[in-house]
Amino acid sequence: MFRGRRTVGVVALGVVGSASIAQLPAADKVGDVFRLVYDARSMGMGGAGLALRGINSAGVENPALLAYRVRRFSHTANYFADGDPAGPFDVPEYLLAGVPKKVKNPRHFDTVFGYGSVSGEDTGADLTVLVTFDYGPFELYGTKGAIADANIRSEVVNGLRRVTVLGEAFEYETLGGAYGTRLCENTAIGFTAREIRFYRGLIDYEAEEGPTGEITMIRDDSDIPRGLEWGLDVGIYHEPAEGVGLAFVARHVNAPLFHTVSGDAEWRFWPSFDVGVSVTNDRDIWALDLRNVSLENGGRAIVRMGWEHQLNSRFAIRMGLLDGKGKIGFGYRSGSVDFSLATGIEPSKQLMLSLGVRY
Repeated sequence: MFRGRRTVGVVALGVVGSASIAQLPAADKVGDVFRLVYDARSMGMGGAGLALRGINSAGVENPALLAYRVRRFSHTANYFADGDPAGPFDVPEYLLAGVPKKVKNPRHFDTVFGYGSVSGEDTGADLTVLVTFDYGPFELYGTKGAIADANIRSEVVNGLRRVTVLGEAFEYETLGGAYGTRLCENTAIGFTAREIRFYRGLIDYEAEEGPTGEITMIRDDSDIPRGLEWGLDVGIYHEPAEGVGLAFVARHVNAPLFHTVSGDAEWRFWPSFDVGVSVTNDRDIWALDLRNVSLENGGRAIVRMGWEHQLNSRFAIRMGLLDGKGKIGFGYRSGSVDFSLATGIEPSKQLMLSLGVRY
């Protein structure tokens, strides 16, 4: 289904076979992986999180921040979805419906047909899921995410319903571990190692509903190869003055090379670099990130900025800009529970929830 925006997911979508990155359809989508947001506190602040102590997604964003975790167990679950025309809770269904094998199911066929009718031709959906298990500076985590960009047409031909889907998509999922440690009182370093499953694809098919309700693939020229590798990130966090935090993260420092299962294609993640800064006073935090500054792996440099205001010891409000679009958020924190909610300028299409428990 498939629009080039920014997020990873629940569906295996894909890659296209070729000998080099430049020749792969959807190659520019690889850079979009750097635009993914993994926790609602960060999203409410425009996605800025590289120099933000206490975020749920520290192991993903900047593992050096784990050095400041209290040594107690904690678990978090984080969910983000952005879909047009699908709403935030319909995005998983929308993504599943976009896969040619799934559309043979009448329910999925109805979903694609309906979206094609509602939105005209241009549709899309983004999704991220993050689950973490922490003990102080150690973290185990898993992510799933998808970015989808499709041209969908639905029509009635000779009394039969037909859908045509053409678009690009990818899924990026990881299972990894992270660790952060202080080098000195005001400087920390962290490492993240993870297994990466990466799917990229060209979705190109036509399906038709027969007179008795059966779904037939008229044409399926989709190409969805996939690869498996491991990756390594290194993060640094430094406080040059009280209330000021600086962050530097090198991603994919081992430049993982993916080979498709069939062996007829490969592509590589080149090392890329992110920098961030935060300024904190008694009740406010301002944060600014610049992602993908080396402009590797396609895509573009990404600016994220946000503000958090602590209303009292438990409640906070947040505002920010993510890819130039406004975000707002709300947070609650007690001794054992951390809850955050964030959305954008179209709440009916975009939502992020995070829940953490400490004991």
